[in-house]
Amino acid sequence: MDTLCQIKASMDVLYEMPDVMDPVENLKATYVVARMEVKNAVELLQHHHDASLNPRHRAARQVMQRFLALLEEDNLGAAKIDSLADERCVRFVRELVRFMTAVHTLLHVDTEAKERKAFLSEYIGDWILPAADTVIEA
Repeated sequence: MDTLCQIKASMDVLYEMPDVMDPVENLKATYVVARMEVKNAVELLQHHHDASLNPRHRAARQVMQRFLALLEEDNLGAAKIDSLADERCVRFVRELVRFMTAVHTLLHVDTEAKERKAFLSEYIGDWILPAADTVIEA
């Protein structure tokens, strides 16, 4: 949850304080915060096999791994961007909102297993997971 809170705080600065810093630099900062926070969360879970995690955490780890893979494709933090209208910026913001929604839903204790599996399958799609012991299961 700390990961989600840190990312949400970064998103809030981006949305509520657009004059504090250059909007493109602000978006890049949000990208770096999101990537760093999710990477740290994935690293905390890397030594745990699926059998040692409950279904909510297994599903969240899979979504986090997919999100990191998507972030690495564009590497927005190092990209030369002139405007928030750049397609990479738009794609990042959409993916970030999609990620936050998926992880929140997957981790919420009131989410039914069937709904969790549907969210997980929708987010991951046909993506091949990097961990050999990780399967799409919620």
